[in-house]
Amino acid sequence: MTVPPRIPRDPSDNTTPEAASIRAEFIREQTGATLTTSGSIDPALLKGNTENFFGVAQVLMGLAGLLHINGEHAQGHFYIPMATTHDGPIGEFHAEEISS
Repeated sequence: MTVPPRIPRDPSDNTTPEAASIRAEFIREQTGATLTTSGSIDPALLKGNTENFFGVAQVLMGLAGLLHINGEHAQGHFYIPMATTHDGPIGEFHAEEISS
């Protein structure tokens, strides 16, 4: 059984535009798919937030709220942005209470 190649990483700094470009080229070589991204972000801003970054995608977002939050770091009523691909789920959260 052939072991597939590992996703390229830069051990000194894996959050550079060059590292992201290398991964996008890697996936094109492995699958034949050219992955286009929408928008851009400075990969250096993502340190500690994602692994093997190669780009960004535009997603549908809706706004839910006001939601009552009773959490460790937030208490009160908040408007919450939520990503979804379905019509309706965000509206279900309007009357919900979220607590940790």
